Amino acid sequence: MHLISTELVTASQKILQKKYGFAKESVIWQRPESREHGDVSTTVALRIAQKAKVSPQEVAGILKDELSKLSIIERIDVVGAGYVNVWFTPEALLAQLAQTREACTARVKRKKEAPVIVEYSQPNIAKPLGIHHIMSTVIGQTIANLYEHLGHNTIRVNHIGDWGTQFGKLAVAVERWGTKPVKECSIDELLALYVKFHEEAEKDPSLEDAGRESFCKLEQGDRALREFWQEVVTITMKAMDHLYERLHVHIEHPHGESMYEEMMTPILEEGLKKEVFRKGEKGAIVVEFPSDMNLPTAVVQKADSATIYMTRDFAQIQYRINRWHPQAIYYVVDVAQSLHFQQLFATV
Repeated sequence: MHLISTELVTASQKILQKKYGFAKESVIWQRPESREHGDVSTTVALRIAQKAKVSPQEVAGILKDELSKLSIIERIDVVGAGYVNVWFTPEALLAQLAQTREACTARVKRKKEAPVIVEYSQPNIAKPLGIHHIMSTVIGQTIANLYEHLGHNTIRVNHIGDWGTQFGKLAVAVERWGTKPVKECSIDELLALYVKFHEEAEKDPSLEDAGRESFCKLEQGDRALREFWQEVVTITMKAMDHLYERLHVHIEHPHGESMYEEMMTPILEEGLKKEVFRKGEKGAIVVEFPSDMNLPTAVVQKADSATIYMTRDFAQIQYRINRWHPQAIYYVVDVAQSLHFQQLFATV
């Protein structure tokens, strides 16, 4: 009953403003538990009475007198301490039913229209889905479903965290503390090794350097590390696919960050050429923003030449625009990533 309830809310607000001077007062009409109490009911008279210093029955009576003039209302009663119960006319209910049926009918897909891209879920390889990832997954699937229902050419993308220094750290952890082949490990066991790395790194900071060195070798194509990385990705995605099936989540384009590996050097070169990027401390590549943007400097490439999340996000935007020419790209992410996306969008 959204549409006719909206008309009822608007009319109620105008009445209360005219009579008591309360502008845009919140008026909530809810379906009562029993049909005997109408199609919708409100307790707003009780709240307004306190503010206006009049009786709830007086407020309810004014609402009844004025709302009864609406063509959508068949009957309106004031009961008890000041509850207002409304019954809609059969014509209003039938009109609402027709509108509901139309809204529930999927539109024909407009294939020639520029697509809408929805990115969501974004799991990290070698880790179970955190609650923020599950929220992104469910909300993102819902948004994509709605766009598809409305006839948009909808593209679902999963930006999978399968690249980065964490793989160097995990490789070091497996080498030092692993007790069985990687392909026999579960996600929980891989996560335990990753956690152990950080626990040990607090006592031995040199482990951080070892992790960075290992990832650099991975980026440079070290065969053994590439095989290790692929096994970890396979284990994780098998578990993720099982969970997605349970959640009725379907993402047609699972794109790992590693997919953009070959695109990152040209992007860095272009950014430096256009002076969007500059050389920072110890040879790192950074983006500095105008002072009025109030954004901290963003690192694009580390001093050891390793790429980071930001670099790969530049690549994924370029890839999506070049491939699909979308009318919009939506990112369904945790609020903790707000700064990252502010920096990203300010740069592109």
